[in-house]
Amino acid sequence: MKERVKTILLLLLSGVTAFLIWQTWAYEPAILEALPGGWGTPSPPPDDDGEALYTELSEAVWPAQIAQWRDGARTGALWDSAAVRRAMRLLGRSLGEALGSAGTPEPSTAEAWRAALEGDSVYLRYTDAVPLAALGAWSSYQVRLDVQARRLTLSPGEGGRLRLFYEDAGGGFYACDTAAPALLPDLELETPCFFAFERGGAFSRPEPLQLLPGVLPVFAPLDAGRPADIQSAASPLLKALGIEPDTPFKHDEEPDGVRYVDFRRQCLVTAEGHIHYSDPAPQERAPPPRTQPPLLGYIEEARALCAALSGALGDAEWELRGVERRGGGTVLRFGVHAGGCPVLGPGSAYALLTYTDGGLSEAHFYLRAYARRDSLTELTPLEQSLAAIPPGEQGFTLTAAYLDGGESLLTAHWAR
Repeated sequence: MKERVKTILLLLLSGVTAFLIWQTWAYEPAILEALPGGWGTPSPPPDDDGEALYTELSEAVWPAQIAQWRDGARTGALWDSAAVRRAMRLLGRSLGEALGSAGTPEPSTAEAWRAALEGDSVYLRYTDAVPLAALGAWSSYQVRLDVQARRLTLSPGEGGRLRLFYEDAGGGFYACDTAAPALLPDLELETPCFFAFERGGAFSRPEPLQLLPGVLPVFAPLDAGRPADIQSAASPLLKALGIEPDTPFKHDEEPDGVRYVDFRRQCLVTAEGHIHYSDPAPQERAPPPRTQPPLLGYIEEARALCAALSGALGDAEWELRGVERRGGGTVLRFGVHAGGCPVLGPGSAYALLTYTDGGLSEAHFYLRAYARRDSLTELTPLEQSLAAIPPGEQGFTLTAAYLDGGESLLTAHWAR
C-alpha cells in the first residue's frame, strides 16, 4: 500500500514539474526569440477593442500611403490620415510578425515586386525612409534588420508564409522570407487606386511602382501664417525641455525674440516662429539606458517634443520624414501634413533634432499655423498633369501636396 502511495505522489510531482516547465517556456520571450526562423517578441494581448497594444511611436510610423489588393480589387488610403491609422492598426500584428521573423535580405528587382503586387498584398509608402526597427517596436516585435525603408510590401510566399519586400533609403530593392502566416487581414480601405505599371499610355511615364488614385481627390484650401502668440505656442515645448519660469533659467527680451539660458543650454524663441535649442553637453541629460535600440528612444523623445508643439500647427500634424546619421550624431527630420496631404516647400513647418552622445544636442523648429477652409477643391486630372510634363522625362513620382512658399493661402497641387 505504501509503495502504491509513493508511486502516485511521484507521478503527481512529475506532472506538476512538467507543467511548470511548459509554462516557463511558453511565456519566456527569450526562448521564443531563439526558435528557428527568428520569431521576435510576441505581440501583447489585445485590448478591449481586440486591437494590439502599441507604443507611443505610432505617429512616427504612419505611412503616407497604404493599399491592399483583395478580392480582385485594389483599394487604398493615399491622402487620408484617419484611414491610414485604421488600416495600420488592423495590419499591426501581421506586419510585426513578418518584421520580427524576417530572414536575411536578398537583392530583388522592381519586376519581382510588381509580380507580388498583382496578387493578395499590402503596400506601404513613406514620405521618406523609416527605420524598420521603429515599425517593429510600434507593433511590439523586435526587428533585427538595421534598415531604413521607403516602401514595403507583404504578400504570400512559399510554404504558406508571408514574404517581405522593401526599398531601402538608397532605392535598392530587397526581399526576405518570414515565418509569419500568409494571412493578411482586411484593412477596410475604400478608395480605388492603381499602380502606374497597371495602366498604359501616359501612365507608363511615371515611376512604375507609383500608387495613384482611381478617383480624383479633393482637398480643402489652407490658411497659413504664424501662430498668433509664438511664446504661448512654444510654452509646452519649453516645459518638455525642462525650461520653466521657476527654474534656474533666465529669459531676456531680445530684438528677435526671447532667449532662455542655463549654464550651458540655450533656447531662443523668435517672433518669426523659429525655436533654436542647443546643449553642448547632452550626455549629462541623456535618459537612463533602455532595452530598446537608441534610435527608437530618439524617435520616441523627438515625437513627444514635436507633439508638444502640435497645438501651434492648427489643422496640420507632424510626420517623421527622415533619419540621417551625420558625423557622430543622429538627425531626425519631421515635416507636417494636413489630413494626410503633405505640406512641402521652403515656407512649411518643420523640425530638425540632432542626438549626440545619447542625448539631444540641438533642435530647430519652425512653426506655421494651418487652418482648413470649409470648401473643397479638385486637383487637376492626372492625364492633364502628365501631359504638361516635358515628353523626355520618365520615372518621376507624382504626389498631391500643399506647396508652402510663405503664402497666406495654400491649395493642393500635383507635385514631383
